Amino acid sequence: MILSASLYLISGNQESNQNKAINSAITCRATDSACLTDAIDTVRKKYGITQALIALNEFNNENPNDTTSCHVAAHKLGGEAWIKYHDIPKIYEMGSGVCSFGFLHGSITQAFIDLSRDQVFDLGPKFCGPLRGKNFAAADECDHGIGHATLIRFKDFDDGVKLCLALVEERSIHSCLQGAVMEYSSSFSQDVKVAATLSQRLYDSCMVLDNPSNIGACIFAASTPSIRSDGTSGDSSPAWARCLTVKEEYLTKCAEGIGVGAPAVTSWSPKITSDICVKLPGKYPINCLQSAVKIFGTVFLDINRSIEFCAILPAKYQPYCESELPDVKRDIAQYKVARV
Repeated sequence: MILSASLYLISGNQESNQNKAINSAITCRATDSACLTDAIDTVRKKYGITQALIALNEFNNENPNDTTSCHVAAHKLGGEAWIKYHDIPKIYEMGSGVCSFGFLHGSITQAFIDLSRDQVFDLGPKFCGPLRGKNFAAADECDHGIGHATLIRFKDFDDGVKLCLALVEERSIHSCLQGAVMEYSSSFSQDVKVAATLSQRLYDSCMVLDNPSNIGACIFAASTPSIRSDGTSGDSSPAWARCLTVKEEYLTKCAEGIGVGAPAVTSWSPKITSDICVKLPGKYPINCLQSAVKIFGTVFLDINRSIEFCAILPAKYQPYCESELPDVKRDIAQYKVARV
């Protein structure tokens, strides 16, 4: 399991039977977000947040390739945790990493909903401070959650950017911008034409940011929803055509962003993700695949996923992919700490 030690306080035959009964009662299909969210909320109401986290984690372990439904359900549960505790460090310790940190993201979102606009801009940049000393994974995911939460709260991309830039530290700003861009684009992801237009607007918005580093981070984030609009078939050419509208010095970030988005949009297919990356021109397949290999490993906390991806690449790209494996192992270790 990837939950905190506090989740193991429930023990003994009675509790074990209770856990089995709860898990067997969750009969949702892995892709049915509404069903899973309702089922987990029912567990919370009857048995409490801790037991609901255990049940959600068990469901995630049984359905590892589905990240969306689990993340959505964890968001709802995290919101309830904020209502009960009003304490981000405590919520982190409870089991923040469940379902790709959805529990932590949901708690931040609920906090922002509860706060006034002035309070969000005053307190928001301080929310993740207590986590930054733990490890980079915890801090990154918390800052990422701020980006999502601001867009959910205000429905305005400019507000999201404003709050992200207030985080000061470059790494924090970049994680926050990624969350803001993802949230801004998510409601359009089912409409290919709208998604393509939105991606272009995001690039235009990125280019007016305050410095090249932040512009690059924004371009990187905007490329992820761009590939979602047309990457299912393994065709990266439309997304790359949109990349070509930005300045040349940011094309590396565009390729890296495509690599981050490709695994999920291809239902975690190493082969189709490989096709997406290697079809990019020039040196850019390397940037794309070096991002993708990290995603395969860190999302599933399994270095074998990354190794498998490297193995199916054309031979000339395999060394570039394999050179990333030590860093992927390090990142997995950090994320495991963040989810303990």
